[in-house]
Amino acid sequence: MAASLVLFVVFLRISQITLTHFRKGSAAPAYFIVVGLTVAGSFLLAWIGAKVDVPIWPWQLVAMVGGILSIVIMQLAIEPSKGRDFGIVFADEASQSLVRSGIYGRVRNPFYLGYLIYWLAWVPATGFHLLAFGFLFALTVVYTIAARQEEAMLASRFGAEYEVYLAQTGRFLPKLLD
Repeated sequence: MAASLVLFVVFLRISQITLTHFRKGSAAPAYFIVVGLTVAGSFLLAWIGAKVDVPIWPWQLVAMVGGILSIVIMQLAIEPSKGRDFGIVFADEASQSLVRSGIYGRVRNPFYLGYLIYWLAWVPATGFHLLAFGFLFALTVVYTIAARQEEAMLASRFGAEYEVYLAQTGRFLPKLLD
C-alpha cells in the first residue's frame, strides 16, 4: 500500500511536469490515448496496489525507489531543455533546437525513460499483477513509436548533426560502449 501511495504522488508530479514543461499546440489523437492510458492506468494500478498484500521488503521498496528515480530523471531533463519549445508526445513538428547537454548527452529521450521507469515501478507495487505488465508493455510500445517519429522529424530538421547525436546516445538507455 505504501508503494501505491508513493507512486500515485509520483503520477501527480509527472502530470505537473508534463503540463508545465511541454508546448501544448495542437494535440494528435494519439496524445489523448497516451493521456487516457496514463490516467486510467495510474488510478487502476493504485487501487490494485492498495488491495494486494505486497511485502515492504523488497518489493514495495523497489517500487518506491523506481518512482523516485523516474522523477529524478525527469528533473535532470528539465533544466537543459527549458525554453527549448519541446512539443507534447506525438506533436506534429520537431523541436526548434537540439539539446545535447546534461542527461541528453547520454539519452535522447529522458522523459520517456522516466515514464517507463514509472510504469515498471508499478509491477512490484501491485504484487506483479498482470495489468501492471500490460500497461508497461503498452506504453513501452507507444513511447517507442513516439520516439521513432520524433527521431525522424529531428533527423529531417538537423541532418548530419542529428545523425552524430544518434550514434553517441541511446534512445532510452545510455550507450555503455562508445
